Amino acid sequence: MKLNTSEIKATARGCLAGRYATIVIAYMLARFFTNLPTLLISYMPVSNTMIRDLIDISVGLIIAFIMTVFIVGQNRICLKYARSKDPLMVNEMWYGFKNLADQTIIAYFLIMIRMLIPSIPFITCMFFLSRDLANVFWMAASIITGILMFILITVIYLDYTLVFFLIIDYPDENPSKLLKKSKALMKGNRLKYLYLQASFLGMYLLGFLSFGVGMLWVNPYVKMAVTKFYLLLIGEKNETEQLLEGKLEDPNYFKEVY
Repeated sequence: MKLNTSEIKATARGCLAGRYATIVIAYMLARFFTNLPTLLISYMPVSNTMIRDLIDISVGLIIAFIMTVFIVGQNRICLKYARSKDPLMVNEMWYGFKNLADQTIIAYFLIMIRMLIPSIPFITCMFFLSRDLANVFWMAASIITGILMFILITVIYLDYTLVFFLIIDYPDENPSKLLKKSKALMKGNRLKYLYLQASFLGMYLLGFLSFGVGMLWVNPYVKMAVTKFYLLLIGEKNETEQLLEGKLEDPNYFKEVY
C-alpha cells in the first residue's frame, strides 16, 4: 500500500479548498465549549485543597470526554469533505453528541485503561522514590520505567488513533472491536503515521508563533490529512478516483450514503 505523505497532504488541501470555514468554526466552538468549564471552575471559591483537587480531576475527565465527542464531529466533517464536494453546515460538529456519545465515551475509556496499565510501574517507582530521594535504585527504576511507559503509551496511541474514524463508519459496532480493527489497520503503518505528523512540525511552529491564530488553519489541515490517511488504509478512494476507474456508476453515490 502506497502512503505518499506529499500526495496525502495535497489531497487534504484539495478537500479543504473553499470549505475551510465550516471546519474552522467547528474547531473554534469545540475549543470554547471545552475551555468554558475550566474557566468557570477557576472562579469557584473553594478553600479546601482536597475538594479542589477532586473538582479539578472530575472536570478534567468531563472535558476529556466532551472533547473526544467533539473530535468525532470534526472527523465526520472531514470524512464528508473527502467523500463529497457538497457544502456542509457547522451543525455537523454535533454529530457525535446526537448519535455516538455513548460509544465514543466507552471507546475513550477503554483506550485510557490501556494507557494506564504501562503507567503503573512508573507511578510505583516514583512513589517509593518520593519517600527516599537519595535512593539510587528507585531513581534508576523511575527513569527506566518512565522511558518504557513513554514508548508503550506512544504505541498504544498510534494503535488506536483511527478509532474515532471507525466509530463513524461502523456506528453499530462494539467499541472493543473497533479498537481491534484500528490496531489491525495501524499494524505496519505506525511509522508512516508518525512521519505524516512530523511533516507538519514547521506549520505547528508557525501556528504557535502567531499566538495560536494560525492553528485555526493548521489543525483542520492536519485533521484532513489524517482523514485521507485513514481512507487509504481502509482502501477507500475518493469519488473522482472511482469515477476514473469506472467503479462508480452513480456520481451521487456518496450523497445517498450521507
